[in-house]
Amino acid sequence: MIYEKKKGVPRFACTEYQEKSKDYVVLIPIINEGDRIARELSRACRAGVADYADIVICDGGSTDGCTEEEKLRKRKVNTLLVKMDAGKQGAQLRMGIWWALERGYKGIITIDGNNKDSIEDIPRFIDKLKEGYDLVQGGRSGWLSGPGRRPPPTPRRRRGRAPHRSHRGPGGAPGPGR
Repeated sequence: MIYEKKKGVPRFACTEYQEKSKDYVVLIPIINEGDRIARELSRACRAGVADYADIVICDGGSTDGCTEEEKLRKRKVNTLLVKMDAGKQGAQLRMGIWWALERGYKGIITIDGNNKDSIEDIPRFIDKLKEGYDLVQGGRSGWLSGPGRRPPPTPRRRRGRAPHRSHRGPGGAPGPGR
């Protein structure tokens, strides 16, 4: 099915492999993620994520075969949404969120499809939503300090701090909000 002319939402195609079966949905924006999305979805299968939420791929127009129906069905993807309009990841998320609200989900979870985040933690996010939290945000906790934790690679630490150092107003004074 093609959805179009929805205010603020890009034109997109929707292929539902299954009907809505859960109260919660996991939206995964991707574009040409290749084996990364396959590995992430395999991890989701092992963790039983599809027992807690419908998994929906929000594709930006991949051409590398990562959205082939057989591959997605095998990994318990409920629906594939494919953007057919201008825009990048924000547009993919707008189409996914609009579609999820239209489908009547109680809660929406987003996670990148690059296999860098812990999709295994989705059930914990859903538990918090069920407890009444309106917003639950995760991070890459493996980079926090503490026992058994490791810091991010040095170049990433530098990039993470650089915007704070370089944000200066007129005459070198700290910029707004600093």
